Amino acid sequence: MAITLGTIDSTYIRDTASSDGTLEGLYQALYTYAGDAETYMTKIGSDPYTYGVVGNRCIRIYGNITIESMDTVEFNKSSNDTQTFRVEEGGALYIEEGVIIDGYEGAVTGGGRSTFIVNGIIEFQGTVTNPIKVYCCRYLNLFRYGTTNTDSELTYVEFHLPNYQWNPMFTVYPPRYGSALAHTFQNVSIYGQTSDQDPKYTYGLAICGNDNTNITLDNIHIENTYYGMYLYGGVFKMTNSTIKNTYGRTIDSYYGQGGTLDYIANDFSTLKDNHKDAYQPKMKFDTCTFDENYTSSTTRAFMSGNNVRAYLKNCTFKNAYYGCYASQGSITVLVGGYGGQTFTNNTYDIYSSEYDKGMYYGYELNLTVTDTQGNVIENAMVTVAQASNKEMSHFTTDSNGNIKDLYGDDPVFIERQVYGYSTLTYSMWSDDISSGRYHNITIMKDGYLPYNKKVEFTSNQTVIAVLHPIQGIRAIAQG
Repeated sequence: MAITLGTIDSTYIRDTASSDGTLEGLYQALYTYAGDAETYMTKIGSDPYTYGVVGNRCIRIYGNITIESMDTVEFNKSSNDTQTFRVEEGGALYIEEGVIIDGYEGAVTGGGRSTFIVNGIIEFQGTVTNPIKVYCCRYLNLFRYGTTNTDSELTYVEFHLPNYQWNPMFTVYPPRYGSALAHTFQNVSIYGQTSDQDPKYTYGLAICGNDNTNITLDNIHIENTYYGMYLYGGVFKMTNSTIKNTYGRTIDSYYGQGGTLDYIANDFSTLKDNHKDAYQPKMKFDTCTFDENYTSSTTRAFMSGNNVRAYLKNCTFKNAYYGCYASQGSITVLVGGYGGQTFTNNTYDIYSSEYDKGMYYGYELNLTVTDTQGNVIENAMVTVAQASNKEMSHFTTDSNGNIKDLYGDDPVFIERQVYGYSTLTYSMWSDDISSGRYHNITIMKDGYLPYNKKVEFTSNQTVIAVLHPIQGIRAIAQG
């Protein structure tokens, strides 16, 4: 294992694609190169060490470099908005537990704004007792321009943001080529500045268009940012996470990145639950907490805007004037209805301002398709449609005879639409078959009779659909 150097100049410290070593190895290689490593990097202390990158230079990685446990790396930036690490396609940066990366030397709460640009792989491997801490980093952008797998992993990391950056802390971009992304983010915290600096200019996490359903977002903590999350289309799921004390909306979406109106979350009849359109801003939050957000105005624990479609299951909304707030063309679905969530210390738990979008209560469908012998049937075509065509979704059964939504969960269907805040009124969709308010399940499979069943979604539904074979019909050749 050794570090081999590429071109060194006033902007970049480069290794080569054949490099495989540590930051200490890079320091030693620079010493050999210059006769004095201090020209490009400094090192003080005993193991663990504090390394300093001299000047406005960025470490540009083509091979593999590891920053070892408990070390510190400081970037002495004389100007803002310059890169600290740039990982090229085929390269990898591995960061071990307890590492500190300071984007602006000695200024943990200062104004330095440095960046990570990742076209390869970056892995932050912190632990619960020794998390990795990144200070004054303007953003970390994850790209995939080529066909090489660039799925990255961040575990037990704290990002402490500088002020006045006007863009998200880290952004996941869709791949230009290759399979869908499968990054893993677990136990990642994003903190904006407080007290000495205005938090309203710092963003949290951004998700860009495309299918992001293979990305893991678990135990994410976002606090004191402008928006908690910012979307440019795409779909994703977040679990066991918290968004707290945002200055603006909890979730926002760039208007115009939602695609045409037929694909924006304003019409259940045209937006299919299993559709993975590149510019469909749809998300699901499972067991998440939203705490005193939108502090610049009347507080709202959860608020989405600009045609976002959000599903919230087993979530907590607390310490706000409005607990869950739906407006600005967004659709917010409470999975399990009002009783499926927890509301604490809000003046009003629900606010829904729009009669064509707004707030909905929905319930899950657990469907299994079998034959008369109890064998599951794969690749059966399933349609679930509200009786008045207010929503319609199409599915294909999997190897277990089940249907699943984009996130591999039981799909959700609407029981009622909700209006108001102090006094709630409802438009019922699926509560009374005799009154024509229900969903119809239709199942088709070659060799079997069609299956139809009417269902009321007043609670979660479990349906075992038994398909009967077509008997005594001989195939007729088509001439």
